[in-house]
Amino acid sequence: MSPSDIVITGIGAVTAGAIGRTAHWDLLQNGRVTTSEYDYSLKLFRPDSHVKDRRYLRSCSQADGIGLAALSGLMTDSNYEPEYYSPQRVDIYTGESPPNPQDHSGHFEALDAARDQHGHISERVFGQTSRSARPVTLLLGLSNNVLCYGSLMWDARGPNSNYTASVLSAHLAVINAAKRVKRGALDLAIAGGCSDSTEEFRKATLIATNTVAGYANGTAVADGAAFITLERREAALARGSRILASYMSSAYSCDGLGPARFDPDGKALYDCIIRALSAAAVKPSEIGLIFSGSSGIPELDLMEIEVLGRVFAGAGTAPALADTSRVLGGLMEAGGMLDLALVSEFFNCGVVPLAVRSRINHGQFTNNISPERPFALALRCSTSGEYSCVIVKGELN
Repeated sequence: MSPSDIVITGIGAVTAGAIGRTAHWDLLQNGRVTTSEYDYSLKLFRPDSHVKDRRYLRSCSQADGIGLAALSGLMTDSNYEPEYYSPQRVDIYTGESPPNPQDHSGHFEALDAARDQHGHISERVFGQTSRSARPVTLLLGLSNNVLCYGSLMWDARGPNSNYTASVLSAHLAVINAAKRVKRGALDLAIAGGCSDSTEEFRKATLIATNTVAGYANGTAVADGAAFITLERREAALARGSRILASYMSSAYSCDGLGPARFDPDGKALYDCIIRALSAAAVKPSEIGLIFSGSSGIPELDLMEIEVLGRVFAGAGTAPALADTSRVLGGLMEAGGMLDLALVSEFFNCGVVPLAVRSRINHGQFTNNISPERPFALALRCSTSGEYSCVIVKGELN
């Protein structure tokens, strides 16, 4: 199997700006007016309007509901009928946020009320006060809820996997899903992630650990979910599916310096990009478009652009550079999926839309996308020195 035999056949996406593939492409072309960081929140989103079987939502947090709504939309966008493939050969790979203590507040309040002055907890008092909490409160916000209920929705009975790796989560899901498709271990992989980063406790944690910048610095954390389907090209065409892009290769790396530390020289990021290019048998001169990892942390973004400058120094005409976080916000665990699924729209457009042109370009890269260089490179960069790179090929009209 050649790398281009693995294809992306659909996307389900829910963000504060749009729902679905077509609406998101319109959003990226036209941008949107935002007046505050709250414009990136999905706090008022109603997942029950998008998930047909509402039983899945009974033991879920708001963030889980967003993820399940995206998975439901993916089934429609990929034109997939349940049981087309054997359930044992369908896997789901999800990137999700760590458990949020706020989801269990009712349970903790009952524990506090039952604790005496010596710190001992009365079972009788706890039993009485915990009645005000939902019976399933301890199941809310678990970091594998979307994986669990998503596998039921899709009847995915393969060895499903979950990733809690911050901004790299969705990329890691795709990387490992593609490996299994390539090995012939499964017929269909669902991969992506979901995030509720605007929730106050989680947002405060992200900013305190320097994982993201605050809205004042030009980056807003965003709620959202995005999942793609990966299949073999021949099988996808046989079932009448649309090909959005070809998956070529990927790589990931780490500085190994510890939490909230990254190498300003970018040696691991450089190595990550070079390994991905080598695995795809693609030269830098064949890359027509780069999707920036754009963290919003000035030092990290500067390092990223400098590394890209070294990689493409001898590539002749520079590739185009896009930053979709300018419109979508920092999607954290859900980030990077729309870049992969909409790459063909970018190539067929021929130019990076004004709304998603990189703010850190400094004139090194162009806004024109050459159809003669149909490969795109998508990055994710973490302030803890972790990096991922996925290379895809656009489908040109």
